[in-house]
Amino acid sequence: MSTGRGNDDAGRVSVFLAIAFFGVLAVIGAAADVPGLWRAMLYASNVATEAAPAGGQAVDVEHTAATGEHQVDPAAAVEAANDYLAAAGVEGTVSLSEDLTEITVAVTYEYEPQILGLFGMPPREVSATRTAALLTG
Repeated sequence: MSTGRGNDDAGRVSVFLAIAFFGVLAVIGAAADVPGLWRAMLYASNVATEAAPAGGQAVDVEHTAATGEHQVDPAAAVEAANDYLAAAGVEGTVSLSEDLTEITVAVTYEYEPQILGLFGMPPREVSATRTAALLTG
């Protein structure tokens, strides 16, 4: 028994399924990589938040004893913050205020997309900057 339609729709289901498959993969990729990017942003923020006080603990004791003014030892503060960044596996820069009472850490961290990277999404760089101030009193 013939329906009279012939084979006009042959292969159309396969094309639809192929397109739908890539759409589903894109949704799954976004569901996996967006939280991953968020975690990378939080990690960069946490490392910067912890590295700044690590450097700020390097108080210049001799200067404080001699003058009563609190400030960090510049070399020791930068070294302590950079050591923290290296231990965390993150690159960053450390800077001090002119009066040596504040230390600022700027962190950059690269997130490599796990699933969307297969579709050509390049790695994303996230950054965070935090400042720690010496508190006295």
